[in-house]
Amino acid sequence: MRRARLTLLCVHVVLGLGLAAACGDTDEPPAPPGVDAGTLDVNVPKTEGGAGDATAALDSATGNDATANDAAADAKNDGTVADAGSDVTTDAATDALVSDAGDAGCALPPSGIVGWWTGDDTTNDRTGNHNMTVVGSVPYVAGMVGNGFSLTPGNYLTRPHVAAIALTSAYTIEAWVKVTATGGRIVDHITASIPNGYLLDTYPQNVRAYAGTVFAGGTTTLALNTWHHLAAVFDGDAIDGGPDGGVGTLKVYRNGILEGTVTATSPAVTNTKPLRIGADSNGANSLNGIADEVTIYDRPLSEAELKAIFNAGALGKCK
Repeated sequence: MRRARLTLLCVHVVLGLGLAAACGDTDEPPAPPGVDAGTLDVNVPKTEGGAGDATAALDSATGNDATANDAAADAKNDGTVADAGSDVTTDAATDALVSDAGDAGCALPPSGIVGWWTGDDTTNDRTGNHNMTVVGSVPYVAGMVGNGFSLTPGNYLTRPHVAAIALTSAYTIEAWVKVTATGGRIVDHITASIPNGYLLDTYPQNVRAYAGTVFAGGTTTLALNTWHHLAAVFDGDAIDGGPDGGVGTLKVYRNGILEGTVTATSPAVTNTKPLRIGADSNGANSLNGIADEVTIYDRPLSEAELKAIFNAGALGKCK
């Protein structure tokens, strides 16, 4: 729930041709002739991630409490905006609490983020740790949440290998994508034809992920030129053969819905290949389309967390 506190230290209210009492004047003046009441429109901006502002009209002539719904405040219209109980008048001593009883609409970022590339006119990682470099030309275009990366063959993002992105145990990869053709990589950190690393892609026409020596694939053919939220979640140690003997479950999701599950039983090793968005380690298997809000975590996200991100839609994860 987002809250904003509005303190009215001094208010000048223009009513018709008259002007309300000046600052410091505690006597309430009568409304100008011919004017029964006036209003003070108070615009309370939502905090980060909100879809819009909440507006409450505070009656300046009668001092009545003011209420308004949050129809303009967010896409869910799930709360009310209300004065905390103070009469709002033209004196200098009144304050009021205006709050949205719903939420701001964005999804709280889950814990465990290793890298978050928003596509909002930068290739930098929002965590500040794994900034990407452009290979070729990757324009910023309208994405699902703000802007995104426009990716085409030979044009992708890359970051040299470091231990922090090796993810030798559990992981999650999630992103919004809109493709003009399927089959391309969204995120790639594997060595081709060798069982190591991880990836998320759209091959052959579905969401697909890799961990250890196994692939998990979705069941729904991805509609072209349509936004999809795709995710890969691995909950075990199959990449490094950890204490569970290398057993882990790899799952893929589309729009917050589980589409495929497979058990990885063969441990593999990590690699020193670059991390790439929009292509594989050789610069091939290119993504054709837009990738937005690409995020990697060092833990398995729950289905509820993925659904929250999907349900946030264009509001995305709170920034």
